[in-house]
Amino acid sequence: MKILSVIALCCVFVFQVTESQRSNSDHHNAQNAEQSEVHRRQYYDVQLRQIPIKQIGPIHFHGVIGVLPPKYFPLSEEDKFASNKILNNFKYMQPFLPDTLTIPQVSVTSPGSYSQLTLTDIQVAGIKETGLKSLEVRLQNHRIDFAAIFHSISAGAEFEFIENVGTPVIVKGRVRLPVQYLQPVGAVGLRKERRNMFREVYQLFSGDVVLEVPNIQVYIDYQNATNHDLDGDFIKSKILIGKIEDLLADAILNAAIKQVNKRFESVPASLVQRYLSK
Repeated sequence: MKILSVIALCCVFVFQVTESQRSNSDHHNAQNAEQSEVHRRQYYDVQLRQIPIKQIGPIHFHGVIGVLPPKYFPLSEEDKFASNKILNNFKYMQPFLPDTLTIPQVSVTSPGSYSQLTLTDIQVAGIKETGLKSLEVRLQNHRIDFAAIFHSISAGAEFEFIENVGTPVIVKGRVRLPVQYLQPVGAVGLRKERRNMFREVYQLFSGDVVLEVPNIQVYIDYQNATNHDLDGDFIKSKILIGKIEDLLADAILNAAIKQVNKRFESVPASLVQRYLSK
């Protein structure tokens, strides 16, 4: 989901401007109206209609949290047994996955502070409908490598883009991304953590996930804008787009790890070990 790529295409906005009717009854009122119009063009709100923007991409997400345990070779027979058991019974483990991920805010600023993009109330739904294409469990150092498939993901966020080059530009709205068949590839690291003298649990502490999407259909509800001229540096903010991609990927991965760990709290590590043993 390359949310910033969508925002970077805001130059295709089709908008309607509602201007106050100006009285032409006398010359004095006309002069005042002209001055008012100059001020309005420097800073005014524009109501923009909702439009679909199709086939945005390619999109590259790379989320990294912590440091993964080493990826050793070859897999032991115990590793292969555990990998196959999880792969074949993954549908029974899906309750450990979160229904929806929520990220409160992600914000980036361009070099020189000329542009700023803020995403708030980021919601990612559909994660529980995940399938596994491949899985490698390394029991010696608790590393899991995987290739997954998300059958249907829906993401959305509020956004505000501010451009401070020349006349200020402010663009606000909400972006929505319905996506099917995403295929992330990555790895996670686990470790045992003691909760009391009688119980240990497994917790995710690191992750490295890559997601490539060739294209995506995106919808934006544009709420308002400041300054109707949305060309120039606004569309050229490539550095800003790259930065938000990285931050979003890290934020989503971090939120997923926290949600999974909450569910792992209820499962003793000894029970997991027995389940995965030959």
